[in-house]
Amino acid sequence: MTRHATPKEVFDRDTTEHEMTILHDDGVYRHIRFAQPGTSIMHWDLITWPGHLCIDGDLDSFTFSREHDMFGFFAMDRGRINPHYWAEKITNRSVQTRVYESDKAKSQIIEAFLEQRRWMSAPAGPAWRSLREEVLDEFTLGDESLIRDALARWSFTDVDSSERWEFSDTWEWDLREWDYHYLMACHAIAWGIQQYRAAAATKLTAA
Repeated sequence: MTRHATPKEVFDRDTTEHEMTILHDDGVYRHIRFAQPGTSIMHWDLITWPGHLCIDGDLDSFTFSREHDMFGFFAMDRGRINPHYWAEKITNRSVQTRVYESDKAKSQIIEAFLEQRRWMSAPAGPAWRSLREEVLDEFTLGDESLIRDALARWSFTDVDSSERWEFSDTWEWDLREWDYHYLMACHAIAWGIQQYRAAAATKLTAA
């Protein structure tokens, strides 16, 4: 199976030639641009004002609000990203930070089936075939609402033993992962603030 590059790996690869341009820098009022010279591909701006930070550009746009100086807020994680905590500070709630992931759903369904098999005396083969046909088909797995509906409806009763296979509380299952574009934006924020603070430190030392 081919391993897909992580958002961090893609970000590191695509920003090796990025440079920082300070468009405005007055206390917590900042407008900082990061881009590869000569192209606007994967460029982004970090814009801050009291209590807010907005990332915009060639990445998805997110606005966060927490501390008076948002550069200081994000810098507390020392260059690492904190998707869960940061998502709680997003003000434009219409944006997407977590998305349905069919591979995660499939893994969770199989894990739940195998756990249930431990307590069954009847052969698992017939129940497994039923699960594959009614739940684990490609069309159903491709849509969160379809898979949740299929999970809620699915059951199989063994003819010989009368044992019943079914899943419970499937509405509680977390079938989502962090959105790729949101993670890219998180990496861009963390990296950009590091560049800005490093440049400021160098300037202070040289003064």
